[in-house]
Amino acid sequence: ADGRGGGAEGRGGRPAHAATINSHAPATLRYMKTNLNFLGDLHYPSWMHGSELLNAVWNNEQSVEGMTAFKEKRPPDFSRFPR
Repeated sequence: ADGRGGGAEGRGGRPAHAATINSHAPATLRYMKTNLNFLGDLHYPSWMHGSELLNAVWNNEQSVEGMTAFKEKRPPDFSRFPR
């Protein structure tokens, strides 16, 4: 075995079950792949939203003031920022 937990090896060092999966109809493999990718694809917009939100938070002066104040163990001074 290759140490990845794939089970008994078949030809070419591939797990034996790879040959079984590869023996299925190409359309079946496409359907299986589409189904397996479905949930990951649903999470992409949420991931992008979170990424944009983090960029907005981390890339501004108010965040820098808050983090600096925390590191310096003092209260943050947000008085210079418009409300």
